[in-house]
Amino acid sequence: MKASISLIIFLLCNVYCNAQQTDVVTLKDGSIYKGTISEYVPNGKLIMALVDGRSKELNSSDVKSLDEGANKAFVSKEKGFFHASSAGALIGSGVYQNDVNFQYNMVNGYKWKNFYVGLGTGIETARQLLLTPFYGDLMYQFSKGKTSPFVSVQLGRTVNFAHEETVQNYYADNFKSGNMAGLSFGLKNNFNSQLALIVSAGYRYYDLEGDYDNQWWDGQEWLTYPVETNTYLHRFNLKLGLLFN
Repeated sequence: MKASISLIIFLLCNVYCNAQQTDVVTLKDGSIYKGTISEYVPNGKLIMALVDGRSKELNSSDVKSLDEGANKAFVSKEKGFFHASSAGALIGSGVYQNDVNFQYNMVNGYKWKNFYVGLGTGIETARQLLLTPFYGDLMYQFSKGKTSPFVSVQLGRTVNFAHEETVQNYYADNFKSGNMAGLSFGLKNNFNSQLALIVSAGYRYYDLEGDYDNQWWDGQEWLTYPVETNTYLHRFNLKLGLLFN
């Protein structure tokens, strides 16, 4: 009796494991193939051993979806629009102590092969001021697999919409706008072909233009004249976000 029960359990486990190991490939024309995938190259070929023993070679560009056993496999999109949202910290030296500032950025653009080209904006804090950046973003991922390292470059302008027209304190931060640039390295991990987690670290540079009103006594009255200033900020950049294809 015990031997019979053990045999039944063994057979059920074997059937379950075989079912889990069966790969299912669905093509864009509706064709379905079942078997075991032995090779898959994005924008290349897919080779699988079918359940009836035959070997089948397919074009990866014809694949609509892959089911590797019970897990949905990743299929890289060649091109299309994308949106990326990320939040993180800007770390650097301040006037009296180190600054740890908040940033939120979003980029909308177009993907083509391994390149992501987009326009970005968001909110960033620096020297207790709320800045709004507007920039171009170029990202390159080094592989088309589920997990890939990438490099990203940003270049644009940042604006302080709360800029005060009149400030008479030389030490007050009264930035109006300025140039900004950034370079980041990170890792992109795809949950599926539509959603990915992005983690990055890098460098952010600001050339902020500001002004303050200076006063001078000419012997009869106080004269006020504006003084233009520039402040250069260097920040270490840490970000975590999501990318939607």
